Amino acid sequence: MSVETAPVFYRYDEDYPFLQESLRRAGSPVHEIYYATRAYSEVFLPLKLRPRQKLLDVGCCLGRLGSSFRLGGVTAVGIDLNRAALIQGLKIYGSKKNSFIEANAIALPFKKGAFDGVTSQDLLEHAPNEQLALRIFSEMERVLKGRRMVHKITVTEDVEWIDADPSHTLKWPADKWNKWFQQNGWKVVAPTDRKLPPVPTRRGIVQNTMHGYFLIEKQGHYR
Repeated sequence: MSVETAPVFYRYDEDYPFLQESLRRAGSPVHEIYYATRAYSEVFLPLKLRPRQKLLDVGCCLGRLGSSFRLGGVTAVGIDLNRAALIQGLKIYGSKKNSFIEANAIALPFKKGAFDGVTSQDLLEHAPNEQLALRIFSEMERVLKGRRMVHKITVTEDVEWIDADPSHTLKWPADKWNKWFQQNGWKVVAPTDRKLPPVPTRRGIVQNTMHGYFLIEKQGHYR
């Protein structure tokens, strides 16, 4: 589904601020090492991924996450509504193990159980309402063969960013997301606040806290 027909009220194109910021940082050795470190600690290890497995990155933007996993032998497929982001991401991060598809998360173009792991970065809070958030989440569950997912969500505790993007529709605290996952058969199995790796800035070395980290595991009977 194209950007023009996507059920969102914010236009995700070449002018999307998050894309512009990602492009500004892409290729910087310091930032590439920083984000690769985060990718392994926040997604690769928690999802217990192994070489030759497949990861779906929903809302991948430039696809930096999938690029980080190439050395680990994981094949990443990224989907996004923003065609401009996918075109740029293909140029910067594209490879045989890191591919990109323009698609809508409410109807993922993959078979049931196609992926060993599923992740999303700052996606679910953009759903126009809770019903569509559940449709997106159900699609992720459908294509997952494993029993864990990782979702980074902008929560109300993240006071710097929660109101920074007009398409942040579901402005929930971490506890409400925790209960939402539980109501839908999943348990949050790690703290939702994480200390980020130190990063050099113009102000010196800074270490921030990430809010809204959800490592979830399927509960009850599992296929």
